[in-house]
Amino acid sequence: ETVLAEKAAELGLNTVLTGSGAEIVAETNHYGLADQLRQGQWQAVLQKSQQWAIASNQNRWRILTEFAVKPLLPAWLRLSPRTVFHQGVGRWPQLGSYDVAPWIRPHFRREQRLGAINRRLMRQLSIPPIERSLDQLALNCLAGVWANWYLNNPRGIHIAQPFLDPRVIQFCLALPAAIRDQPGLKKPLMSLGFNDLLPPAILHRKYKANFNEPYWKGLNQNLEGLKQLVRRSPLGQADSSPSIFDAAVLSHCLENHAGGMGDIDSGSHLCRALALMAWANTNA
Repeated sequence: ETVLAEKAAELGLNTVLTGSGAEIVAETNHYGLADQLRQGQWQAVLQKSQQWAIASNQNRWRILTEFAVKPLLPAWLRLSPRTVFHQGVGRWPQLGSYDVAPWIRPHFRREQRLGAINRRLMRQLSIPPIERSLDQLALNCLAGVWANWYLNNPRGIHIAQPFLDPRVIQFCLALPAAIRDQPGLKKPLMSLGFNDLLPPAILHRKYKANFNEPYWKGLNQNLEGLKQLVRRSPLGQADSSPSIFDAAVLSHCLENHAGGMGDIDSGSHLCRALALMAWANTNA
């Protein structure tokens, strides 16, 4: 974000358009499968899951489990038995989206009732229609523009988010799901609207990945610096306030992750912890 802000200022720009929210309005989140299954539309669910499995080169049953079955289960059944037994704390490197990371100190977890918050969130995201509940959460998480406040406004630059315009959101989410849900086509609504403007490499891109080669390369190249960040952060000191993270456990998991352990969910837990520490260090 800092590099982009500096480059925009160097070019003399006063407005930057971002694609934030495009994943929400221009394509579905696949949890419509759970809504269809809840309505007894077994054949439609099986057909669509097979299409997504072929398009994304995944196992069909993984898609069925993640997007059709799990959202319909009670909160406690969506966690692993070990996580339930340990009051919501997950086990590295198999951390689920709703697990409490093992590097969060027990006293902070108990005081903030993190396990209960995660269970409540799971119940909220199971309110039908489930697809729309997920969209609402995603939109809420995009409220506010941190980069505008701290990076761009001081440089006289404004970040605009056209996909988060209420009129765009209302129009796109009101469209039939079939327009926004086309296996093998990334953001099909945008592909239809910009067919004559975008190059084929973008129009026909099947997917993109955040946890990709540049991510792993950057993680390994900056591993020692990240470990120093963890050691220096007041959030990782047992005698500081607030003491949120166990620095030793976090550093150990970070080394494991740099070596290839942990999936996207586990890596996301780590990235959020590191981002919070970097923010705390900057504002200390």
